[in-house]
Amino acid sequence: MRLRGQRGLTLIEVMITVMIIGVLASAATPILTNSIERAKTSEARAALGSIRRAMRMHYVEYGTYKNPQFTAGRKVTFGSILAISDTDLAGRYFSSECYTFERVKRRTYRIVCTGMASTAPTGNEVAHVILYINQKGDIWKGGAPDGGSDLHLAVPFVGRD
Repeated sequence: MRLRGQRGLTLIEVMITVMIIGVLASAATPILTNSIERAKTSEARAALGSIRRAMRMHYVEYGTYKNPQFTAGRKVTFGSILAISDTDLAGRYFSSECYTFERVKRRTYRIVCTGMASTAPTGNEVAHVILYINQKGDIWKGGAPDGGSDLHLAVPFVGRD
């Protein structure tokens, strides 16, 4: 209750204002965190797009993605087979060491970007990031592109006797 001539806010009004500000701040924090994460991984997505273009050029020239140099765990810049260099992949968060072949077949491939391998100046901020790209240009985080497991269990067919 206010007396005549008094100015200012009551304790209830101040408490309600502080509570509203707290609710707004708690709702904005995850949104801001996700935006920062997306911005950091956009560097890797752009580099993966460059690698995809280089792989397409290789396919057009040789008719296959397969090459003896493209073995699992090897850097994509190894042997200078692709038209891409270490400096092309060097960034603020990710370095060329992050981008390695995971699987290469005649008509398909999968390349992985592992943030933990980064030697970039702020690479420690993306150590948890793992991105993949395939020949279709699908880019996804961890696991299989459908979000499920990358393991395929063989289940024997049991027919009628």
